[in-house]
Amino acid sequence: MTTIYPDTNVWLAVGSGTFSLFEEIKRVVLEPCVIALHAAVEKELARLAKEDSKRGQYARVAQQIIAKEQVPLRGKNSFQTADDAFLELTTQEVVITSDKLLKKACAERGIRVMFIKQKRILGI
Repeated sequence: MTTIYPDTNVWLAVGSGTFSLFEEIKRVVLEPCVIALHAAVEKELARLAKEDSKRGQYARVAQQIIAKEQVPLRGKNSFQTADDAFLELTTQEVVITSDKLLKKACAERGIRVMFIKQKRILGI
């Protein structure tokens, strides 16, 4: 079963209500999969959730959605950033991001990437 890891900005988009992650995964992914929260992303969301800003609000809503959907927590949070953590994934795992640099770095390491454009997952 494939594990799919949304990056922090994807979770913020989910929290803002502008992106339907679970619906998009169902639409695009034809193989059995699980959406997981990487511990490094959880750490970033927790830091952002403390902010008194829109991003903080989106992070708090994302945390509520993650809890409601019972998204499993995986990985270690010993990395400097979530991007660093994603670069340690295997080729059997997938990252969802709209970050061009992360996408390129993952591709160079053979890590599959789903990318988002105009609030839709466009491919792997």
